[in-house]
Amino acid sequence: MVMLYETLYLGWNVQHFHEAYRTEHGGTRSYSWVKDQLQAAGLIAKRCHTGGERPAGRNATVSRSSHRVEGSVVYQYSLSHDWIDERPLDLALTVDGGSGRVYSGVLAERATLWSVFRGVRSIVNDQGLFAEIELDGSLLRHPKAEEWAASDPPRWQLRRAMKELGIEVSLRPSLGFWARIGVVVRTLVDRLPKEFAKAKVGDIREGDAFLRDYWPAYNIQFASAPTEQSAFEPLTVRLKEKLHDVLCLKTRTRIGEDGCVRYGGQCLRIRELGHREILERAEIQIHEYQNGLLTIVKDGKHLSMVAPDGRQVSAGP
Repeated sequence: MVMLYETLYLGWNVQHFHEAYRTEHGGTRSYSWVKDQLQAAGLIAKRCHTGGERPAGRNATVSRSSHRVEGSVVYQYSLSHDWIDERPLDLALTVDGGSGRVYSGVLAERATLWSVFRGVRSIVNDQGLFAEIELDGSLLRHPKAEEWAASDPPRWQLRRAMKELGIEVSLRPSLGFWARIGVVVRTLVDRLPKEFAKAKVGDIREGDAFLRDYWPAYNIQFASAPTEQSAFEPLTVRLKEKLHDVLCLKTRTRIGEDGCVRYGGQCLRIRELGHREILERAEIQIHEYQNGLLTIVKDGKHLSMVAPDGRQVSAGP
């Protein structure tokens, strides 16, 4: 057991190692026995305080928010840390304020409004609509800072999208937010880089693939057991169909006298896209999606889908 720790788990705390020792290597010894053996070998330091190293588990009281049912409030937070090979990345977290369950956690070079939308999409598709979202302002970065004028500011886009979903927004995190997020952050900063290194995760794509399997196991160990009640509401068929047109960037603009729609440094020629019936100076709306595609919308009708380079991809439905 000591050799196993020295070879594969050096630097892990006892609780973290003991879990891997039992689940991945078939170990049967108790936590106390493992700790005593590692201390005797000089591989971990003895603690002067009582209470051991065990992290707060599912029965720990975090704050009054822990008494809320799942889905009543969701927290979003971006944590910058050297997650992979001492490389600084952002981890965008979507966490239930009541149970501490992590619904989504994805890596990015720089978390932006798209990270917010991605987390919301994940929880809405899997669980349903929730009542309120609280988030730290660090997530409200524009996806394309150099093209700020191309769409409305992130705060407006967030409030607009959540209003369409019937979700309240708070940009002033509560004490419950910081208490809950603090527990999650301390746990992940200690454990996740070690898990990435052990799994030989080398980049963001591999990291996100690893995390998809990691969160269910994390929630079993650290989230509070869900109550029988839930604040989640089922997603209607109609809303599910148009979710991609809610969690996007929307900008109202007009067609110029030359028949162009100017957006993000591009000139989209409406007539060349096959819509000669649209009058000059007519008001339209541009929907921009995370993959860079644009949709031209007029009076609720999708007219054309345009690639980032201006080429028409397909006609609207």
